[in-house]
Amino acid sequence: MGRTKSIGEKIAGTMKDIMSIAANAADHAMKTDEGLPMVEERSAAYIPLAADGLVSGTLHAARGAVERFVANTARELGTWPAVVLTGGGADEIAPLLPGAELRADLVIEGLALWAVAAQAPDFARDAR
Repeated sequence: MGRTKSIGEKIAGTMKDIMSIAANAADHAMKTDEGLPMVEERSAAYIPLAADGLVSGTLHAARGAVERFVANTARELGTWPAVVLTGGGADEIAPLLPGAELRADLVIEGLALWAVAAQAPDFARDAR
């Protein structure tokens, strides 16, 4: 049986799913080679706006979820936590979260630290 996911992992997974769905929907909406059905010229003007709305709405929903999670965490800890953005979509949401630190390669940085630590003489003994 696997370990239970933390609330942060659940939120991150949900946000990743939402971003993926929105990106796919926007990509589909913007494709011109699929032969869109005939529409009135007035209606056609709103198609790009709808795709933009899907993307920006999703980004703002993700921002709101992060802000709420941070506020709840701050209330529990009694201090404002650092916010570090990493992984897919982090670079897109970073401008919406002033003060958040963008670390695109955080996993790689962690693996590099682990590799360096693994070379230390006491690593094998301390890892137990």
